[in-house]
Amino acid sequence: VKSPESFYSAICEYFRSLSPVKITAVAGSIGKTTTKRLITSVYKEQFKTFNDPENENQMDCVGYICQHIPSGTRMQVQEVSEDTPGCMKLMSEMLRPEIAVITAIDKSHIEQFGSQSKIYEEVCSITNNMAENGTVIINAEDKELWNHLCSRRIKTIAIEDNSADFYATELNVCNDGLHFSITDKQNDKSFKVVLHNIFARHNAISALYAFAAGVCSGESYDKILKGIDKYRTLGIRQNIYDSEDGVKLYVDCYNAVGKSVESAIVTASQIPVLGKRIAVIGDVEEAGSESATVHKEIVRFVNESNFDYFYTFGEKIKNAVENSEMR
Repeated sequence: VKSPESFYSAICEYFRSLSPVKITAVAGSIGKTTTKRLITSVYKEQFKTFNDPENENQMDCVGYICQHIPSGTRMQVQEVSEDTPGCMKLMSEMLRPEIAVITAIDKSHIEQFGSQSKIYEEVCSITNNMAENGTVIINAEDKELWNHLCSRRIKTIAIEDNSADFYATELNVCNDGLHFSITDKQNDKSFKVVLHNIFARHNAISALYAFAAGVCSGESYDKILKGIDKYRTLGIRQNIYDSEDGVKLYVDCYNAVGKSVESAIVTASQIPVLGKRIAVIGDVEEAGSESATVHKEIVRFVNESNFDYFYTFGEKIKNAVENSEMR
């Protein structure tokens, strides 16, 4: 065949079509996995739900998953990654999602695309083969997404912005986690929400995506809220560990972009501690020509935060420190 990728996509789309499953695709540069997990937790309260294993978000993996959807599955949550130009279009053909959630878009994989504008185009192409009545859920603050998706049925989420369809207010970081309220503007209903043992304010955005996806899927408010309440962080992503000798570790150690590192810095600087506060930060890869700027901004963030010590791992972040005016 002329295009093995297109042929593979067509085969996988055929197998996916054998199942009556409704698919929610989660795309973007930052927060995909947390958002996927929260949506899955919400859907599971009312539907038989299947989601991709960790990091199975590239085209070959997504195609494999399309061929192995468990019998009786009602909802599938699939994370997708914009690794190479054209891959999102093919994954859109495979998945034909009912709902597309697009998280924040940064400069990850910029080496492959050349510009952030091209990354936007690639990510938004996951909507190319959506169902006619499908819904795209985006952050109301991202005007670039509006420009790319204006022809789609859009629902918006936001923090402290009551012009969005779903918005969060009264965000408070407490000892047990992040407390806030979510409002469904169309139905004029508000609900108190807690993300247990989660202290990063940006995770309220992932919870908003999950809440909106639940509403758009016809799920009851009670089930949606129960799913959010049950969510817990896992492994090395935004997780907190307490050692027996009193050391508290905030661990956020997977694929990074500048904004996600900055968010981790802000979160770690807000968690209450009795002793010293130490930042340990490694290199951000795949930043291309923006690498020096990204690392410079990270160093600035650390310098403006309340850390007592700063340890680096990698030449890029080390060079940024050496070329800065660290206090």
